[in-house]
Amino acid sequence: AAGSSATTQWLPSSHQSDFVAMADAYAQAVSSLREQAERATDSLMKNGPRLLIMGGSGVGKSSVVNACFGRHVANVSHSIPCTSSISHFPPTERCPIHLYD
Repeated sequence: AAGSSATTQWLPSSHQSDFVAMADAYAQAVSSLREQAERATDSLMKNGPRLLIMGGSGVGKSSVVNACFGRHVANVSHSIPCTSSISHFPPTERCPIHLYD
C-alpha cells in the first residue's frame, strides 16, 4: 500500500506487512458492510417497512392507523369494537409504511 511505511514505521519491520494486510481486510469488510446496508435501505425504501398493530379489542388500534394517515382510513367506534379482520393500509406520502390493523 502506497504510503504505508509512514503509518507503520512504529512497528517492527517484521510486522508491518501483517499490519497492512489487516488494515486492508478491515477496509474491505467495512466497504462490504456499507454496501449491504445501502442495499437493505434501498429495499426498505422501495418495498416499504411493514408494521402490524396488535392489541386488545377496542383499545384504539384503528384510531392509531387514522392518526398515522391524518385522515379516516380505518373504521372506528366509540362504543363497540368494529374491526373483525386484518386490514392492510398501503403507504402514502404522509405515512410511508405498510400498516396492518
